[in-house]
Parts: sequence; C-alpha cells; structure tokens
Amino acid sequence: MRIALIAPVLTLVLSGIALAYATDAEADAALATFKKEYATKDEGLRAKAVQTLGGTQHKKIVDALAGVLQKDSTETVRTFAARALGGQWSPTAVDVLGRALKPGDPQAEKLNQAVLAALASTDSDAAVPHLTSFLKASKTDPSCSSSALSALGAIGSPKAIDDIIEVLGETKNKVIVPAAQAALASITGQQLKTADEYKTWWGVNKGKKKTVQVFRCEGTGRVFEKTEKDAKCPHDGDKNPKCGIALKTKLEAK
Repeated sequence: MRIALIAPVLTLVLSGIALAYATDAEADAALATFKKEYATKDEGLRAKAVQTLGGTQHKKIVDALAGVLQKDSTETVRTFAARALGGQWSPTAVDVLGRALKPGDPQAEKLNQAVLAALASTDSDAAVPHLTSFLKASKTDPSCSSSALSALGAIGSPKAIDDIIEVLGETKNKVIVPAAQAALASITGQQLKTADEYKTWWGVNKGKKKTVQVFRCEGTGRVFEKTEKDAKCPHDGDKNPKCGIALKTKLEAK
C-alpha cells in the first residue's frame, strides 16, 4: 500500500492547532497503537502509523520517532518521521533532527530536504546551530544550501545573521546568493544586496536592536511574544500562569 505525501495530522500540528501536551497515559496509549500499526512490511502503512503518532505531543513520542528516523529501512518512512518530529514541541526533537542531517551525501538528498524543512517547522533558536553547520558544509550544493537558508529565514533568529553574511560573501552562485539575501531580509527587515552592506548594517545595529522573546503556548500550540518579563500567555495564561515554551528571539520590527 502506498500513501500520498500528504499529512493531514501533521498539518494540524504545524499550523498551531495541535492538541496540548499528552499525559503519560495518553502517550503510552498512542505508542501502543503505533507499535501494532508499524509492525508491518508495508511501507505505506508504516508511514501512516508514523504520521498518526506525530499528532500526539510528548517526549516519549519524540523518542519513538527518533528510532524510526534512524533505523527504518525506507527513505519514505524516514521522511515521514522527520516531518512528524518537526511538529513536536519537545526541545529534544531539534537535536534528533540535527543529528540526522548528512551534508555532502548525495544519497541523502531527499531526507536532508525533509529534515531541513522539519527544523524550520520547529521555529526554534535551537535549530539554528544545526542549520548553519549544515549550510557551511554544503556550500557546493545549491539545492541543500538554499533550503538551509530558507529554514533560517523562516525561523528569523538573529543568531544566524553572522553565518549567513559569511556565506553571502563567499559565493556568487545564482541559487545561493538570492537565498541568502532573502534569509537576511527576513531576519533583519533590511532589503540590502551584498555581504558588505549587511555586515556594515549589522555592525551598527547589533548592539542597538532590541530582541523580542517568542514562546509557544502549551495548551494551543500557538506562538506569542513576551514584551514584558511577567507577561502571561494570551491563549492559556488565565488557566496556566506559567504557560509558555521558550522558542526563539527575533529582532524588534521598528
């Protein structure tokens, strides 16, 4: 059985409509179902089992998906595992994805692309070192480099600025240059062209630009900004005053 690469469960997770963290009992029940459905030689059924498991939020789910990403016999199922991990809120998901990247391996092209997209979906500062490391190791691969740059631009963390400027200054590749420019524009809000222009702007503004802390609501999966240290989550703060998973920083728009 084959299934199309469409992920309705995952779409719910990544669009911010995901369920709250599961209890241990709920996670155990989801894992028990997964183990039964995954125990088949049918690639499509295994991929479907992985996709369904990704709809449950829990560290135990991350551990199970990590095993699939590392050990499943087919690239398709491993790709589904990467996508599912991108929708998990546990910080450990980022490291699992980062370790799965294989720069410079032409046989891992499809999986690398899936992992890069999943790292972008985590929307986390923790993904930046994995992406910049991969970017530097893939300078001769325009496709992978541009995907890594797109992921960094999507996350929007200023932690990536120096590395992207470095890449922009070292290449004239017609794919990588516009991808680097787009990533820097997304992060900085500046429509500049050359590495020297961005380096000059960043040298002036690095210590001046304020950063905003971005969090994820544990009840709804939606992201929100904290402009004040004691600000409550606008989505679930009344029920859970401590609600909020630290995701990233971004530069203040003004």
